Amino acid sequence: MIPAGLHDKIVNQASDLPVMSVISSKVVKMVSSDNSSAKDLGALIARDQSLTAKVLKLANSALYSFSHDIPSIREAIVVLGLKTLKSLVVTVSFRQIYGEQQALNLEESLMWKHSIVVAITSREIAQKMMLSDPYEAFTAGLIHDIGKVVLSKYVGSIFSKIFQKVCNEGISFNEAERQILGFTHNRLGASVLKKWNFPDVLVHVVEEHNDLEKARNGDRLSLLVYCANRLALASGYGVGGSTEKDLFPDEMIADLKIAKADIEDIRNRVDRIMEEEDSFLKI
Repeated sequence: MIPAGLHDKIVNQASDLPVMSVISSKVVKMVSSDNSSAKDLGALIARDQSLTAKVLKLANSALYSFSHDIPSIREAIVVLGLKTLKSLVVTVSFRQIYGEQQALNLEESLMWKHSIVVAITSREIAQKMMLSDPYEAFTAGLIHDIGKVVLSKYVGSIFSKIFQKVCNEGISFNEAERQILGFTHNRLGASVLKKWNFPDVLVHVVEEHNDLEKARNGDRLSLLVYCANRLALASGYGVGGSTEKDLFPDEMIADLKIAKADIEDIRNRVDRIMEEEDSFLKI
């Protein structure tokens, strides 16, 4: 029996999750400021040794595929740019919510991998189709399933039942959640992001990324992440119980003005990135 008011209780508890360290928060604000310099940004990140190490690990991964090593934060800023560095800091910070790598269970490991793939795919779609800022698309793809992460952290046994139901019955997460919880991870995630004062555009992505009609009627970023999520599922990154035909509805392709050949190109590129190196999965 699921207790009444569980949704609101989880949202209130989620306020305690370690969304960003003090340094990470300052980095994001500094990058968003017109007055920030590479020197000041490098000095700030260098104050957090763990953040520095993890950002450099990502900067040197297949995620960016540079021909030479990037040995310092200062060089990372020069080579990658401020916006890319911001997306790296957000990635490291979001990863902290899951806990230590060795403590992740199978469900959490699969969710993290799925989130990374959707983030990369969102970035690739935005770049290829010039539909959105690639860095904003990456962030939106990364956090689209924050509701699942919160469920896993606060009602882990219930989330495991949902996960098993999806795997055993071949139904969607939303359907399993409605049957067991009475609400979805989309709704929960959007409520949590509102609580954390995230921008409305990201709140909408989290709320709409599994609902084609809402995504089509909302911001283009929501539709882009909807597409990226479907591509990730079609490539075997994540579970969702959808058929290949369901994953690529004609309305989505028409609204994004994306050719099926482009979809396959993006899908293959993301597969190559994931095959080349998985260090960014272990930050």
